[in-house]
Formats: sequence, structure tokens, C-alpha cells
Amino acid sequence: MTPGDYVVHVLRRDLSLPSQREWLEGLGEDEPVHGVDVAGALDEARREREERLDAATRRR
Repeated sequence: MTPGDYVVHVLRRDLSLPSQREWLEGLGEDEPVHGVDVAGALDEARREREERLDAATRRR
């Protein structure tokens, strides 16, 4: 893929995404989610990321 092809690809991809306004309006149509421990999920994801980064830096 040439650099020009890549730029065109990125532009087409980004232009096909909804605007921020459209995205926010779409959120209002979704059903609320209950019973999810968001803080716990974020903590777990951060812990896993830190473990991967630690492992990667030890390999160097």
C-alpha cells in the first residue's frame, strides 16, 4: 500500500464514522446497562496492561 493509498483509506474510514452528535444521539436510543462493575472492569484491564508492559520491558 502506498502512502497515498493509506491516506485515502484512513480518510474514507474516518468519514464513514458517525459525527459526535450522531453518536451521542444513538446512545440515547440504547437500553441502559445495569449490574456492571465498570470500575472493576477498568481496574482489571489496567492491571493486565501493566503486566504486559512489565513483561515486555523485562525481555529487553
